Amino acid sequence: MAVRAAGKKKNKGPAMRAMSRRKVNRKARFVNTMLLILLLVFSGTFFAVIATLTEEREELLARIEDVNDSINEENLRTSRLEEKKIRSHTREFVEEKARETYGLLYDGEIIFINGDKD
Repeated sequence: MAVRAAGKKKNKGPAMRAMSRRKVNRKARFVNTMLLILLLVFSGTFFAVIATLTEEREELLARIEDVNDSINEENLRTSRLEEKKIRSHTREFVEEKARETYGLLYDGEIIFINGDKD
């Protein structure tokens, strides 16, 4: 048995140091491999989410365009109805409907019927 002096470290032989380096290299390679796998999984997930969101955005933009078209059509329809409402309160409209629907005439008016039928 060899006695060591106080405060001196035990000197490892070259074989022990090489084995120790191999263990460190294995651990470092394992950590690097795990980090690479984690990075690949994260990147794949990120790009999949981006693709899904892009597709959803396109669908929503198409729906917005359809809704805007519907709004424009309804605004046009509303304006036409407003015009019709205003026109329906005029004397000419009432006279026209009375002639068409009920065949009413003013006193002294004569109806001429054309004998030609198309």
